[in-house]
Amino acid sequence: MQISTIGLNENFSSLADDFIMTGADPLIDADCTLNSAGAGAIPHYQVLDQTGSSMTVGGMTPQEDVSRDGVDWGRGFLSFATPPQTNPDGTFDDNPVGTCFGPPIPSQNLCVSVVQTFNIVYNNITYPIFTVMTRRDCVKGIRGNISGNPAGDNGSFSFGTVN
Repeated sequence: MQISTIGLNENFSSLADDFIMTGADPLIDADCTLNSAGAGAIPHYQVLDQTGSSMTVGGMTPQEDVSRDGVDWGRGFLSFATPPQTNPDGTFDDNPVGTCFGPPIPSQNLCVSVVQTFNIVYNNITYPIFTVMTRRDCVKGIRGNISGNPAGDNGSFSFGTVN
């Protein structure tokens, strides 16, 4: 069985394997419409290869599949990154993450549990990504936890009030 690889240069090739979260910024809201509210964030990612090294490759397309409160949205893997393809250094943002509640804006701090699973497409080949983002999205706060990466490469963020 031959394994397709993403060539970084003539002497080295790698397989995309994980997304490491390099940080996250809070948003005032999750880009909600009028009379809706929800906390949001912008996680920043770096693509890693199977050895845990950064992949400095542009043009890869990160995709996500999302479930909320255990129910898959049923849309399959779709492009979600900002920009839609990785920068030349292999980085991208997920802008925004969060859930909008309403209309009307709830008086209570309602929350939902969200799970994002990932893959990445390069040269029309889809590669599985072992990273999983588990989030708790609330009206007044958001928390995210990365799992599935090698030890030391999992991260988290929390902004606002999360029930």
